[in-house]
Amino acid sequence: MEREVKCPWCGELVIPIDSDYSGQYGEMREKRCPKCGKLVSVCLKEGK
Repeated sequence: MEREVKCPWCGELVIPIDSDYSGQYGEMREKRCPKCGKLVSVCLKEGK
């Protein structure tokens, strides 16, 4: 189960929405606030 975090943009306690995409530096995983839609965190996915 995902943990709740405080969105730095809207200040709400939310469970971020995960999504994956292919960025300039490789496969990325980002987390966005479900209330305001702004980016909360992003990181590279683990290598194969």
